Amino acid sequence: MVEYAHMKTKTMTVMAAAVLLAGMAMADDPDADVPKFEYDGEIEIAAPLGNGWVDSPDRTEEISLQMTSVPKNIGSFFYRPKAAKTPTRGAPLPEGMIGMDATMCTLDDGRVAVAFLCPDDMDATTGFRMNVWIGPWASLKASSTRGFYCVSFNRPRGSGGTWLPKDLKVMDAKFRALAERRAKDDGKSDDPVMVDLTTDLSRFSTIHESEYYDAHASSIMLPDEKTMFCFWDLAHGGPTGPAAKSTDGGRTWTDISGQIPADFRKSHDAPVAFRFVDPKTGKARLRVFAGFVEVDPKDWRGPKDRPLVEAMPSIMSEDDGQTWKYLPPMGPDFCCVISFFGMERLQDGSYLGVYHRGPQANGDGNPLHILSSVSRDGGLTWEKPNLVARKEGYELCEPAVFYSPDQKELCMLIRENSGKHPSQMCFSKDEGKTWSAIQDAPLALWGHRHVVQKLHDGRYLVVFRDTKSFIGGTVIAWVGPYESIKDGTGRGGYRIKLFPNYGTAYDCGYQGMHLKKDGEIVINTYSMFRPWANATPSIVSMHFKIEEADALLAKAV
Repeated sequence: MVEYAHMKTKTMTVMAAAVLLAGMAMADDPDADVPKFEYDGEIEIAAPLGNGWVDSPDRTEEISLQMTSVPKNIGSFFYRPKAAKTPTRGAPLPEGMIGMDATMCTLDDGRVAVAFLCPDDMDATTGFRMNVWIGPWASLKASSTRGFYCVSFNRPRGSGGTWLPKDLKVMDAKFRALAERRAKDDGKSDDPVMVDLTTDLSRFSTIHESEYYDAHASSIMLPDEKTMFCFWDLAHGGPTGPAAKSTDGGRTWTDISGQIPADFRKSHDAPVAFRFVDPKTGKARLRVFAGFVEVDPKDWRGPKDRPLVEAMPSIMSEDDGQTWKYLPPMGPDFCCVISFFGMERLQDGSYLGVYHRGPQANGDGNPLHILSSVSRDGGLTWEKPNLVARKEGYELCEPAVFYSPDQKELCMLIRENSGKHPSQMCFSKDEGKTWSAIQDAPLALWGHRHVVQKLHDGRYLVVFRDTKSFIGGTVIAWVGPYESIKDGTGRGGYRIKLFPNYGTAYDCGYQGMHLKKDGEIVINTYSMFRPWANATPSIVSMHFKIEEADALLAKAV
């Protein structure tokens, strides 16, 4: 049963005083980091309206809870513009909002209260145990617990509805006091608010969709800011070769797979595309790397003890993508899982490429570690790779590399693939020759496949596959200052939901990101974009300006 209400109340007396139950939850779970308070004072009941929907503070949107039949499972909600006749797609409730007989109401100050009975704590004498979550509408809509706290108390038996502490100001004061104390800590428990850009479907265009598993996209934008190329593979780590071109900045796309050399279609594993400029001649070239050439149809990489001489094949164009030629593999020194995932042009015009591999001769296996190589001739030839990062108990992969605002240091942001640790990072002050020990990145950046862009206003936009905010495992972004990346806090930043992902959670998120002079950002990735069962991934493009996300943030906070 789900009930809904606005604040129409009657009062009953129970006992007195509120006591803090628990401070922070586990530090590695930002959405579970919600203050919980015990309440033994007067409580009051909000009478349900019975319409099934609860209004946003400005009365333009509404939310409806949809609970699961299993009390300990996470429920979901639907939201819609108030004028709409049908709801938009659902989203999961933030983790922790679990229980029975969910009820919900809007408070006079615009916040929402979401209440659950605790199925494991029902006493025939004292009544039912109730948890009430109180916080911002915008956070609930974003499946986040940002700004929420939880109050626990005994509710009389046989009395339905949303019960609340009568003196809510007391609980608010305790919450503010705790928030002030948290502000003085290291900030690593911060759960930044998330705004949602996916409701505006005009932002999106489909690059390619089919009955096949199209995935692992990478893209290039030419200096005219209109011409783009996108490349992807088939199956997980499967053959490369599919490609598309846009001449209108990513709004529409044309398939150019037939222009790709046939030899490249024998290559495998997540193509990555870059535009290089030779520092001596000024010659520009496009180059697309794959992981390896197929060794055997049944064993793509070949035996684990066989050196992968077929590592990093590629295609190259020296006429802005009009024609392409195949380049043979770079050899066993460049044995990899995925080829250069991160690339940065250094101060002298050379390029630093970073990638990961495993300990086996064929490049696979665990533990995964990070290597780098430098090209001094515009991406044509590459120096012998150097080890960047390896740590016992950590699976390090898919590194992104980028400069600090003053360009005096490089930062590398690294996916940690075991799931036991946050994303990692390390720093170099000598143009990538040596690196600091890896350390935890901000929890707000916990995820996979990071791509980083410095924006025109000096902030940094980090796009990645989200694995910690419980919005379904899709492609999101974090935007904020470089300093809060480096100090590990993530303070001063917020997150943006960029793409819907209707299918298998977390099957999404290799992407190319491009910033235009007018501030428009274009992101090309793969996602379960089609909202029906058993749909395969699609290659999808979206565009926005950071000012649009900032405006949504201003409304949310």
